[in-house]
Amino acid sequence: MSTAVTTIPKLVSPSGDGSPLRVIVTGGIGLIGHEVINILTGAGANVTIYDLKIPETPEEQNKPNTIHTSNFYSKILRKEQVQFKRGNILDYEQLLAATKDQDAFIHLASYGLDLNADKDLTFKINIEGVQNVIKACKESKVHYLVQTSSYSVLFSGKEKHNMADESTPYPETYIDAYSESKAEGERLVLGANNPDGDDFLLTTCIRPGTVYGPGAYMTLGPIVELAQKGVLGMKLGKGRIPFIYPYDAANAHVLALVKLIEYKKPGNTIPVSSGKTYFVHDGQHRNLIEFCVPLIVAVGAKAPSFDMPLWIARSIAVMLESVFWVIRLVGFKAESPLTRKMIIHATVDRTYSTEAAQRDLGFAPKVTPEEGMNESVAFYTALLKEIEEQKNEAKKEKAEKKQ
Repeated sequence: MSTAVTTIPKLVSPSGDGSPLRVIVTGGIGLIGHEVINILTGAGANVTIYDLKIPETPEEQNKPNTIHTSNFYSKILRKEQVQFKRGNILDYEQLLAATKDQDAFIHLASYGLDLNADKDLTFKINIEGVQNVIKACKESKVHYLVQTSSYSVLFSGKEKHNMADESTPYPETYIDAYSESKAEGERLVLGANNPDGDDFLLTTCIRPGTVYGPGAYMTLGPIVELAQKGVLGMKLGKGRIPFIYPYDAANAHVLALVKLIEYKKPGNTIPVSSGKTYFVHDGQHRNLIEFCVPLIVAVGAKAPSFDMPLWIARSIAVMLESVFWVIRLVGFKAESPLTRKMIIHATVDRTYSTEAAQRDLGFAPKVTPEEGMNESVAFYTALLKEIEEQKNEAKKEKAEKKQ
C-alpha cells in the first residue's frame, strides 16, 4: 500500500508570488485531518491546524487509546510548515483570528456521528459552526472552501439507494440529527459559492464513505469491543454501505481544493467543480460486519455464523430503549447499546456512484479494501496487546506494593 502523493501539484499562493499556499484546517487532529496535513505539507503548503483536542504532553500523546502514535506529533506538529491554534468553531472571533491571512479553508470538524450524541450540540456544531466558517472566509477574503459532508445527507431511514449520484434530491425528513445537520451544512456551503468579483468564494463539499482504518474508533472500535465480549456471533441484516480509507478521503479533499484554485487560472479547461458536492469511496460497497470478519477473528472471536431475524432485533431494541429510558428518567446518564435507528442503518442497502468525483476531481482510491483491513487488523491487535501488557504491569506493581 502506498500513500505517496502523486496527483497533487506543488501548492503555491494564488497571489502569484511563489510563496506557499496557506491553508487552515479544522479538525486537523482527526483521522482524515492528519492525512490532509500530510498531503498538504508534502505538496509545499503551510498549514494552520485549528482544533480543540490536541494532546499536549508526551504522556497524553502516548496513551494507547489515542488516534495517533507519538510519531504523528513529532512528524506533523513539529514541522516548520505547521502551526497549531487551539480553538472552537462556535467561537467566531477566535475562528476569525485564525482565518486571517489564509488562502484556503478545509473544514473537517463535525459532531454527532455517534447516534447517541447530544442532538442540540450536533445541530449547533454542524450548522452554526459552518455558518461561522463561511462568515470567517468572507470577512478574511479566503477564496477557497472545501467541507466534509456525508453520504448520509440523502438518508431518511426509508429509501434504499442503488448507485445514487449527486443529482439525487435531499429527503424531506431524516432519521437522525447528524444526517439532517450535515445536509443543512452542505446546503449552506454550496449556497455560499460565488465565483464572481474580487470577493469570490469557491466551495466544494465531499461526501466520504464510512471511514475505517487504524484509529477509526467510531467505526471499528465497537466491532472490536463487541467481538471481545463474544456477542458478535450473528449478523444483523445485509445492508451494504460505502467505505473509504483515511488517506483516500483526505486526498479527495485536497484534490477538490486544487481544482477550485485551478478554476480561477486564466485559460483553464477543467470541469467546474465549484458549488458542487461529490461522493467518494473505495469503489465497493460492503456489509459492515462481513467486511470486519478478519478483524473479528484477529481479536480472538468467531466469525458471525448466522443472521438474526429483523423482528427479533427490533423487539430487543424496543425493550432496551424502554429500559434505558427508565434509567435516564431516574437520573442516570446511559444510552441503549442497540436502538431501532442503529438497526435501520445496518440493514438498509445504500450504494453511491463516484463517477463525478473521478471525472471532475481526478479522484481514484489508492488503498484497496484488503490493504485497508490488513492495516486495521495490525493496528488493533497491536493496540490490544499493548493495553493488555499495561494491565498486567499495573497488576504486578499493585501486587508488589502489597508485599
